[in-house]
Amino acid sequence: MTADSGIRPLEGRAALVTGAARNVGRAIALRLASEGARVVVNARSDAEAAQSVVDEIEATGGKAVAALGDITDPEAVTSLVATARETVGPLTIVVCNAAIRSAARIREIEHEEWDATIKTTLYGAFYCVKACLDDMIDAGFGRVVAISGDGPHEGMAGHAHVGAAKFGLEGLMRGLATELGGHGITVNTVSPGIVATTRTFTSEVHRARLQEQIAASLGSNPLGRAIEATEIADLVAYLASPNARFISGQTVHANGGGYHGY
Repeated sequence: MTADSGIRPLEGRAALVTGAARNVGRAIALRLASEGARVVVNARSDAEAAQSVVDEIEATGGKAVAALGDITDPEAVTSLVATARETVGPLTIVVCNAAIRSAARIREIEHEEWDATIKTTLYGAFYCVKACLDDMIDAGFGRVVAISGDGPHEGMAGHAHVGAAKFGLEGLMRGLATELGGHGITVNTVSPGIVATTRTFTSEVHRARLQEQIAASLGSNPLGRAIEATEIADLVAYLASPNARFISGQTVHANGGGYHGY
């Protein structure tokens, strides 16, 4: 909310946030709602966690709806978007946050894990943007923001499959930025460094490797700390707002100066 006018920049807009039941997705959903957006809180299967985010938003006077569905299934995406639209209206903001962030060396990666990682991060984003595209074109306004990470840019061992998915995501966003700009739609990627979140580990090896990577990353970070989920949400809210109307096709690195990008 602006200090002088009290006008919230996303008032009247509706946003879909994937993977919004916890951590970064939850913070983004809450932040967009605080800016006036009606929010679709997507989760794959955790109805309780998704509803908890909806309850938080509604407790402060906002409007939200939980939308369970597997975003790797195009028919499920079409269905959840259509159902959510009945409650929140046309979806003109899409935040592609859902991802699988496991850790495994190339010899350890099973075909199923590779497929799940690529499909969740990349296919899921494609399906969600496509399902909401007519709403954005009809409105002459659209904001697509994808959440990537600096790990793929730095080349982290044990994360080749995650890096492949994230770079694919960034390539998709850049292509869409060029293709959709004429419709008043901006498309950007936020690439955070190490994030201070509650983490789920796939194994003890995953836990140990990630802790090593976090320590190394923070040791070379000029600000000396991880980024908070709320800080990522602040950046997403800005890119989703009318104030960012001339920013498109960008990967914005938010890492405290630990990685400068190129």
